[in-house]
Amino acid sequence: MYHYIRGMVVKRNLNNIIVENNGIGYEIQTSMQTVSEVEENSEAKIYTKLIVKDEEVILIGFSSVLELEVFELLKTVSGVGIKSSLNILSTINLTHLISSVIDEDVKILMSVSGIGKKSAQRIIIELKDKFIKKYQNHVEENNASFTMNNDSLNHSSKRNDVKMALESLGYSSSEINHVLQQLDLDSMDIEVLIKEGLKLLLKG
Repeated sequence: MYHYIRGMVVKRNLNNIIVENNGIGYEIQTSMQTVSEVEENSEAKIYTKLIVKDEEVILIGFSSVLELEVFELLKTVSGVGIKSSLNILSTINLTHLISSVIDEDVKILMSVSGIGKKSAQRIIIELKDKFIKKYQNHVEENNASFTMNNDSLNHSSKRNDVKMALESLGYSSSEINHVLQQLDLDSMDIEVLIKEGLKLLLKG
């Protein structure tokens, strides 16, 4: 129904943005990657997909056609729905996600909250050939045609990912660094770290 919406970003949250167009505020469910790429009180073009599920109407949108395409492919995988697809796109960089599926890197996919070994394997089995056909050139152009290893999820990487996500919501580096000192970066996954960090920031 909607291919894209161009309008003013009036609000950014962890999992959605509000885009105003012609006096209508559209609540768009999205990934933290897209949240980090748009700015409040600035115009943005968001590529969208309207989904009707259990009598609920959900508007999904992303800052790029590529991210929308990958989302639509992810949610076709058995056992991987809308929420899990958004979690995946929020946790793993888009190019690294494509690369991990092509390279059959189960561990990277399992780093996402709610994605176990079986789900990760299904994603690879059902999407690898499609990703190779559609996105191999994208991976090569971004110098990401390699198998990611556990170092990609080390302490420093987690810290940087969490900091970037919180900065995208308008918090200063000093505020975020203070909160990061209170979080267990080793035992928590990225999604949990961001949510717990936001809770602490909101408490002041």
